[in-house]
Amino acid sequence: EMYEFALECEPMYYKASYNLAYNLAGIKKYSDARKFFLQSAASGPGRVEATVSSAVMDMKMQNLTKAEATLRKANANDEDFSQAYCKLGNLMMLQGKPRRACQFYLQAVEKMPKNVEAIANLGMVEWSKRNVT
Repeated sequence: EMYEFALECEPMYYKASYNLAYNLAGIKKYSDARKFFLQSAASGPGRVEATVSSAVMDMKMQNLTKAEATLRKANANDEDFSQAYCKLGNLMMLQGKPRRACQFYLQAVEKMPKNVEAIANLGMVEWSKRNVT
């Protein structure tokens, strides 16, 4: 309620819209969360994390084409934001494209060598290759 009140007072207040979106995602209201992540992204330049988070909501709702377009937009806006590459890797895994996923995870690690999510996901890809029945 307080986040909504803050947004009534200042509709483009990044922290309120981002935190509200994060909390909505936590209770699996992905469509509403996506809306507030996009509002956060629109609140000013350099809000790539919010754009990537909106794409994650699309992934959770199985809107994979929209998620990919949003992640590519995030990459275009900030080529050094490694999480966009990592989430593209996750998307490729959802689509059953582990080789392509691996390429994105490697790009994420190249941008941020200690991106533990990307490193762990590379391990997941390697493990899945060895344990296919």
